[in-house]
Amino acid sequence: MHESAFLERRGMRPLDSRIGRLEVIGCGSISKEAKGKAAPANICPDASAEVWGVLYQITGREMLRLNATEGVPAGDIARIG
Repeated sequence: MHESAFLERRGMRPLDSRIGRLEVIGCGSISKEAKGKAAPANICPDASAEVWGVLYQITGREMLRLNATEGVPAGDIARIG
């Protein structure tokens, strides 16, 4: 997600952002139920793959709001760090 999506579409300002890479993780299919400009994808174990992206630091309250705007039921995603 580009930082403008936080600012313009959700009214959030990330505290920080960094490049991120997960090894032995692959991308699954893009959800066809995505609304608007969303393009959520499943991430799953894959010994021959990696995923690159942007890590945004947001508050816990903003994370709950972001998950709600992405259609993620409360409690379905675990917070790391």
